[in-house]
Amino acid sequence: MIPSDKETLLKKLAEAALTLASTMPWQQVTLSDLCAASESSLLACAQASVTKAHVTAYLDETVEHAMLASQSQIDRTMTLRDRLFDVLMGRYDAMESNREAWVSILLSEAGDGVASIARAARRARCGAWALEASGVNASDLSGAARATGLGQILGKIDTIWINDGADLAKTMAQLDKALRAGEAWMSRARGVARFFGLKQAAEPTP
Repeated sequence: MIPSDKETLLKKLAEAALTLASTMPWQQVTLSDLCAASESSLLACAQASVTKAHVTAYLDETVEHAMLASQSQIDRTMTLRDRLFDVLMGRYDAMESNREAWVSILLSEAGDGVASIARAARRARCGAWALEASGVNASDLSGAARATGLGQILGKIDTIWINDGADLAKTMAQLDKALRAGEAWMSRARGVARFFGLKQAAEPTP
């Protein structure tokens, strides 16, 4: 658990990040800029071991939390694919409320190898949360493979979302298409788990 003082600092920096990133390229925003905009200090960041990368990671967590908060009780009459679609669209709905900032962040990270690697890992983590929210165990071998696959899907859909309209029609269409295409991949993930002798709970066919 993040200490309350560090949590408070990250929240202030994250709010400043969304404001600054909406008006200038994210790669040009420095930690000093974030501190100035949030009335924080570099000393406080150093004492809490907070960097700009931590602020970005915190922003991702807020989006994941919003995605999960948008979900009600799992409807097991729906296919897994449809459940995942609803959950993951909650992510884009959350990002949409700060569209300019997130477009700036995603575009900036696309040209930064280190940031891209970190982003890929967080997308996979988001995929794991989406699986859990859809009623699928994401902690076993099959779940980890699925989460990785969903992370890769999110990477492709993010580029669609960046250029999409307010109705998110292209995002929804491409996400549905990607999830359908991923069904065979997910089936192979189940096969890998069976190969290693891992038992899985029955679940609806996506």
